[in-house]
Amino acid sequence: VTYRFYDWNRANAHGNKRPLHIRQALDVTRFDLQLDAARPVPLDDATCRREQVLDTPYFSLQRLCDCKDTPFSANALHFSVLTALSEGCIAVENGEALFMKAGQSVFIPANCPSFRLTCVSCLLAAPGNKAPAKS
Repeated sequence: VTYRFYDWNRANAHGNKRPLHIRQALDVTRFDLQLDAARPVPLDDATCRREQVLDTPYFSLQRLCDCKDTPFSANALHFSVLTALSEGCIAVENGEALFMKAGQSVFIPANCPSFRLTCVSCLLAAPGNKAPAKS
């Protein structure tokens, strides 16, 4: 079930805005839940500052900062997504460079050849490696 608080004024193929469900959404909202803030954990990396921001059964998220010609190898088991947080993120493979603007993302397939990364700041997201606990 999806309840919409807001839908960014999107319209369907006939130009009609999709219905909002303010009352229903408020009825099922848990205002008492308090989530802990993510606490990045520094990771060893000689070529950049790397932090594990999240590591859940479903996905992991790393922040990479001050990368200068950092080698990157794709995970052979799953894809990754690289998102530039700053202007000028560059991935170079075989002399070809991909320039990314802040906010742009690239999909890194599992079979992607190794490349080198230069950026001020970026995020690296990937599916989780752990099976969720069964209840």
